[in-house]
Amino acid sequence: MKKRIFSFLMILLTLTVLLSSCGAHTAMQPRLFTMLGDSLSAFFLNSQNLLKGNTALCIDGQARYSLDNQAGTGSAAAQASGMLSALAEKSGVTLSAGTESAKRFRIGLGLKTELSPTEFYIGFVGEDFVITAQNEPMLIAALAHFEKEFITKESANIGDGYVFVPKKMAYTSATLPLTDQDGVPLYTLCYAEGADASTMAALGILRDAVKAATGVTLPLRSDFIEEDTESGSYEILLGLTNRAASIAATGKLAYDAYYIGIEGNKIVITAQNGLILQKAAQAFVDLFVPSERVDTLFLPCALSYTYTEELLILANDYKSDYTLIYPAGIDEASLSYIKSFLNAFYRLTGASIPAYSDAAVPYSTLAGGSREILVGATNRPGSIPAPGTVAIVCAGSDIKLQAENAQAINLALHAFYDKIVEYAKSQNAASANNSYAPYPLICLDHFTMRLSGNAPIGS
Repeated sequence: MKKRIFSFLMILLTLTVLLSSCGAHTAMQPRLFTMLGDSLSAFFLNSQNLLKGNTALCIDGQARYSLDNQAGTGSAAAQASGMLSALAEKSGVTLSAGTESAKRFRIGLGLKTELSPTEFYIGFVGEDFVITAQNEPMLIAALAHFEKEFITKESANIGDGYVFVPKKMAYTSATLPLTDQDGVPLYTLCYAEGADASTMAALGILRDAVKAATGVTLPLRSDFIEEDTESGSYEILLGLTNRAASIAATGKLAYDAYYIGIEGNKIVITAQNGLILQKAAQAFVDLFVPSERVDTLFLPCALSYTYTEELLILANDYKSDYTLIYPAGIDEASLSYIKSFLNAFYRLTGASIPAYSDAAVPYSTLAGGSREILVGATNRPGSIPAPGTVAIVCAGSDIKLQAENAQAINLALHAFYDKIVEYAKSQNAASANNSYAPYPLICLDHFTMRLSGNAPIGS
């Protein structure tokens, strides 16, 4: 407070000196009074905030807190960067780690104890101001909430050179119960009429997990049943239903991404295909459904989370970026098995994969990988199998079919094709009207599969 009094006296002194010195320069007076008016306005606004007991994160153009940003490198990091940029733009003050202050503005996971996975916290922990949650989706929700309420909102206490928050602020986000006090479900699982097997499998993942945790079986209904718009239907929308929230969210997604969000009385879990939808359902369970038994399951009241899977795109829209590479000295039997595999793949997807010997195509070391299907003991790193083993390894950007002879190569190609068909059926429904190729999209997870025995190649 002594500093505030001193600043006020300095403003008065400056006003007296300038008025006396510019009496003869009447043209300067309007500008002078504007500048002094702004200074006095800022002074009294800041003083009023301090008298009300508000805490200054920034004041008089200076940060009072040192930035400790532990948001990582993913989506939360991007959200944190956007929030900090908005704060700097609105206040003119940039929070930085180099600020000489023992007090910290902290962003990260697990910075406050006794916080559930469905909550986030914004407020003070000791002398530090903290934005935290137990997982990345809720940390993103926390950062979005802080930006909305304390930066972009019209009534936010932020301006040129200052940012204030309530003193002793300790805000924990609200949660929504899945059931009422009698254990009756408040939400219904809603899926698209005529949903495919992959969507129903995703539904089973979520429903089974909720039942295991609470003993409650969520009711089901297809989107053929209209929602009750008058009372408001509390629904968990799984996949691309005909509900507005589901359509809006799904339309923004790429084929390898999923969305989990809260839109009013709707919980939206969606993706562009069944494989990613199953991953979305499992992610929701892992994040918010406890593994141990609970009396009541609570869900977040605010959430908007998009996640992109790291997949190998083997075929998309009748095209493939992959090249099949085989050893230069390959035998005729192995080469015939490779040709059979490529023909079967073309009939399945409409995409052609070119094949070359490892001597004909130099190994690419470009960032992002070479996108090669390596069959047999090629000259590429990691291609040579251990003696007596047959394996399929999808890692990085390459797919390795590790096999040491024609019989092993045949086995690996059979198993790989069967795996492709499995993924194909979960990613796009076969169309009876599509005579060109029934499955134009094939995306593979990273996986390793050890093989034994024999299997027929798909026709």
